[in-house]
Amino acid sequence: MMNKYTVFLLSLLVAGTLPAQSEYADQYLGWMKMVKASDPVKPASYDNRNFTVKQLAHANLFSSWIQASYTPKGGLGEARKTANEKLSPYNQYTRSLHPCYGAYLPTYVFLKKKTGGGWTPENNLGLFLRFIANGLIGDHVDVICSPDNYYFYIPGLNPQDEHANRMNRFLGFDTHPLLSQYIHYYQPASIRYQGQYVAVLSKNNERPWVQITKKEMLEQLGKAIDRAHAENLKKINDDYDAKRKAEFLKNETLLYNKRQQILAGQFEKYKNRLDEKATMYTEQPSIHLENTPDLFEGNAGQNARIPVYKYDPAKLSGTKTDTPQWIVISWGGSQPEDNVFKHMHQSMLNNVDFTYIYNYFFDQAKTQGRNYLPLRSPTYSEPTVKVEESAASRKMKADPSVLFFEDFSSTAPGKTPVNWKSDNNANGETAATEQPAGNNSQWVAIKGNKLTQMNKSSFPENFVFSCSIAVPEKFTWGAKRLTIKLGTDKASFLIGLRPGFDGNPGSMYIGPDQYGSTILLPGSLDKIKEIPVPDFSNNKAFNPIKLEVRKKGQSLEILINQTSAIHIASAFIQSNVKLQGIELAHSRSDAVSEKYYVTDILLLQ
Repeated sequence: MMNKYTVFLLSLLVAGTLPAQSEYADQYLGWMKMVKASDPVKPASYDNRNFTVKQLAHANLFSSWIQASYTPKGGLGEARKTANEKLSPYNQYTRSLHPCYGAYLPTYVFLKKKTGGGWTPENNLGLFLRFIANGLIGDHVDVICSPDNYYFYIPGLNPQDEHANRMNRFLGFDTHPLLSQYIHYYQPASIRYQGQYVAVLSKNNERPWVQITKKEMLEQLGKAIDRAHAENLKKINDDYDAKRKAEFLKNETLLYNKRQQILAGQFEKYKNRLDEKATMYTEQPSIHLENTPDLFEGNAGQNARIPVYKYDPAKLSGTKTDTPQWIVISWGGSQPEDNVFKHMHQSMLNNVDFTYIYNYFFDQAKTQGRNYLPLRSPTYSEPTVKVEESAASRKMKADPSVLFFEDFSSTAPGKTPVNWKSDNNANGETAATEQPAGNNSQWVAIKGNKLTQMNKSSFPENFVFSCSIAVPEKFTWGAKRLTIKLGTDKASFLIGLRPGFDGNPGSMYIGPDQYGSTILLPGSLDKIKEIPVPDFSNNKAFNPIKLEVRKKGQSLEILINQTSAIHIASAFIQSNVKLQGIELAHSRSDAVSEKYYVTDILLLQ
């Protein structure tokens, strides 16, 4: 059943993956069980609810449509029916709600191996996806909800909330050409809910909710004050002895009378405006009018103006029939940098045929004789587009002393480099090739990404590694450095660089990553933290340097623009250290200018 309070802690996934997850991170694990529209269903009854076979058959239909459109990658999907949550002492306010029913389709991301092979969920953490007929909107307003009435608000975007606005723009959700034909919005995280993407399908795009008036809100507030007073009186009479009871009754009566007086003052204040639409000064106001008398304006400070809604009475009568009055499809559970979530989001935007779903319920003639088909295969992968590599690259690769060379010329502009793997940055973007302003060559732009060789280069005992690095004009001073990791895991070391400002030198770090190094001689680099890097700044339209790393025996030398910046005679534990792989990383980017360009990566023996 649908649980409003379920929270999936995907920050764990974003912060870092468990070792086991790397085994299936790029695998299409699919669904625990496939659902067919024809699967048998039985009617269900509980509390004050009755669900027909036809209604619950819609849940199968919803699951089958999603399963045809989305195949979980890096996680394991489950499809099950859901409906109004069962009543308990803590959710009596839901008693007045209309029938809601449909499919709940989580993707579990923490898995363990099953006996005999395959995977099974280790816990219930993961992404959420809901497809609900007459689904709930927003979050309920505690103070005025009761077993007889249900009111809600829809958390809205704040222009100052850059994270929420970035989520709204993720993969073009805000301007999506198909979804833009229907009610859709990104709902930021609120008191009870994680952020989520929401699409609402209803006939003629009529909203199934209406904004209440100030009069209705004040009336419901009066009822809430009465309910709280009755509950307090019962508690005092049941739980307090005679000596204490009189004092508590006195205080309760005084407080109740004061609230009633303030409420009467509100009716008087707005007597000529009671038919105006009601807004709240905060997401969850309360009956404590002695602290904040005006639910609409608060304390006259910088308060919000949050509309208060109820479900449209004209549509509610139809929710008990077998035909949905509106459809709510929502998904979320993680961040753009999480590739499992990015895949789900891409599938929802590019694969789901929202128009078919709309027509199936609200314009049936258009789907007569047609079965649902996704707009794109759920395992679609953008084809790799290779272009002819440059003459310089071909010449380099023909040289027997060259073990590896990459100028990214064989990758189409704007694409992730061929034979490299990139993770997502905070916007869900991968590292991509680009021709920077002020330069005629193609570089890879790394902007809050990590770029790793797919076929790891093998370094000889003695080698020369070099590459060209650049930053655009006005790169934020003090922003995160670019790290070049030579080697894999702890059998590695880093060179980290970032530019200076206004023509001042940049700085360089040499040493292990945060996990340490098994190849560096302990203490050899302890005092080498921030080495000046001349001519690496942010004051020109384009600011390039050439980095060169020379290893010979146990010695390590770093050169910038062919000038030695540092030489350590005994940097390595032993001379015959052999490294595997190249990784370029930028941990975070907070501005358009905060990106690094890299090209002409060269490994010589």
